[in-house]
Amino acid sequence: MNRLSLIALMVLVLLSQSGIVYSSVWPEWSAGMGWTDWPGMNSEMNDTDEDCGCRPNRRVCFNVFCNFEARPGGQDKRKCQAAARFPHWVTSRGAEIWNDSSGVSDPLFEVKCDTDLLFTGKGHRWTTRHGTWIQGPNGPIPGLYIPRYSLEDGQRTVEADLDLPEGKLHGSCRVYTGVSLER
Repeated sequence: MNRLSLIALMVLVLLSQSGIVYSSVWPEWSAGMGWTDWPGMNSEMNDTDEDCGCRPNRRVCFNVFCNFEARPGGQDKRKCQAAARFPHWVTSRGAEIWNDSSGVSDPLFEVKCDTDLLFTGKGHRWTTRHGTWIQGPNGPIPGLYIPRYSLEDGQRTVEADLDLPEGKLHGSCRVYTGVSLER
């Protein structure tokens, strides 16, 4: 190896350690899909892990199916169901990552109350430290809220809220992941 090639290799190694190469070669990594877990996330990864920071985040398919009912004693006996399916990035350990959906990661979303189909089609999803919201592209209603840590790899049942024009319904959702989605 000549001296110029050696210097170029050293610069490449230094840049790859800083993340600059990742964001220029693979732009999606600069959007939160890099090799390390996000700071502040509870992913059970710590400095004692042998491969800490070396396992890539992964994209999985989330399936959400929810049942909602008007509170007992109310005049409205409305029963609703909501469903969503979308790809979402999780950490190498399967923990939730905060982000917004865009394009191909927008959820397929459907809300049905009794016999009325209120919404079906592509929606929008965003996940923050407070939880995950899924709604139609034109506004907040109908909208589905599931709490923080619901979008983790595996299966779970969580409490959830459904926002409708006439108010909010409380219920539960079954959240489970499907096959890992590759690019």
